[in-house]
Amino acid sequence: MQEEAVADSRQQTEERLIFLRDTERALLDAIESNDGTMKEKITKLAQCMEERINLLDPMLSFAISDISTNITRVLRSLNLPVANKVREYLPDKYKNEQLAKWGKLASIAEKLLEGDLDGRLPIEQSSIGELETFLEQKQKAKNDLDKAITQLNNDIEDVRREAVRRGIMELGKEKLRDAISARDYRFEIPEDADLEELNEEVVTQLKRVIHEYEVFIENFIEYPGYTEEDARKWGNSARTYANMMAIVNEKKWSGEVDFWLDRNYWKKAQSSHKSGNSTFFPTTLCARCSKNIDEDPKDFHVTKYDKTSPTGYRCDNCGSTEIDTRFTSREQVGDKGPEVDRMASDIVNHLEHYVDIFKDWRIRSLNPAIQSRKRAISNEFRVASMGKESIVVPRKKTTHA
Repeated sequence: MQEEAVADSRQQTEERLIFLRDTERALLDAIESNDGTMKEKITKLAQCMEERINLLDPMLSFAISDISTNITRVLRSLNLPVANKVREYLPDKYKNEQLAKWGKLASIAEKLLEGDLDGRLPIEQSSIGELETFLEQKQKAKNDLDKAITQLNNDIEDVRREAVRRGIMELGKEKLRDAISARDYRFEIPEDADLEELNEEVVTQLKRVIHEYEVFIENFIEYPGYTEEDARKWGNSARTYANMMAIVNEKKWSGEVDFWLDRNYWKKAQSSHKSGNSTFFPTTLCARCSKNIDEDPKDFHVTKYDKTSPTGYRCDNCGSTEIDTRFTSREQVGDKGPEVDRMASDIVNHLEHYVDIFKDWRIRSLNPAIQSRKRAISNEFRVASMGKESIVVPRKKTTHA
């Protein structure tokens, strides 16, 4: 009995859906033939669609809030002007809030383009009061339209910016490019990026650094320094920075610049033997998780900084605060000594001027060329911008006695 009841219910639903579909077709024919009140027919059409959606009609794949949009689309496909009135005729439950502003824009534009004085007397035959009313109506419609167009332009730019951010250079039929004054990668790295993605981002940004340095070199060749003092200072600063990077990248000598400066200090304060003693120079590797490092150099685990740890580090794998030590001979310290001494001298004398390479060069070499070019073309822009778009208000005509 229960199965028969379910079958009867399904049969009734299907019959009701067939009736609603036929009703919709009849309503569309009536709208197309301009028979009867448009608002009443469009409202009934929306109600039929709503009932079909509630009955889970498989032929409809949109929500109740999208009924207005779909009716508009159907009527426009039939080239019916009433399509622009659908949003005005239907209740809010049939309208998509996200698309409401577009319907408002169409309504404002339609009102703005209505005939003079809405069917009243022509302007030439109107009274002063009628002219004032007409002007107020049109100004209000224009202000509303300006606001809607501003919102529309902002939304369009948001879409373009998002496409550029994703690296899309063509969207639809429109070719995109970032603004001239904008910088690539203006956004922070996403918080949900995993370790692999973050490491890829490091490589990407460093490649950008290399590219920008190459562009800077090309520009510097075209606009070199104007004084020997500047060129010498910039050259020594760049040389010092390059030497520091060479030490960072040098795999033969482990450690960075400050590591070797510190070790050279121990050499002078104590001895080469003391300086090479590994007890003075701990690593950041976990002593327990990296105990097989002698057999497999890749079998190590890096600890994390922890101010509550007696060593300053704590392993996130085993929880140990014991860190591995590095073995360095006094011969290595002695071989590195002259280079480290020279590096210390360079850092003191030249590294502080490294930023000046970019700051001063921009001010003293590139900016004059840019300013000169802009000065040369500014007059053309000034002439082109004057008078063409100005609104000229005619003076009131006067009669002479």
